[in-house]
Amino acid sequence: MWQRRLGRGTLHTMDTPAVLCDLRLFRSALYGCLGQRRDAQFEVVDGLLAAPQVASLPHLSLLPLHRRGWGSVYAALAEGRLDGEALRALVRRSARY
Repeated sequence: MWQRRLGRGTLHTMDTPAVLCDLRLFRSALYGCLGQRRDAQFEVVDGLLAAPQVASLPHLSLLPLHRRGWGSVYAALAEGRLDGEALRALVRRSARY
């Protein structure tokens, strides 16, 4: 269970419906920041966040979250597009967590 601090040592559970809704909205907005090859890029992000350790890029394709072949990792990074300004704005808006 994820927790975050609120004020003077108070813990707030991170699996409340409101927080999960915020996470879904963040993930949707993050997906919107990606351009060409966005599905593969999104799976790379999920893999990097979920993996305890990644030895190399092809190892990301071995994770259950990654449904594509190992070549898609390289293609996503080489040919994918990212709207950097939109991503910065999203992170600024989400900085409260």
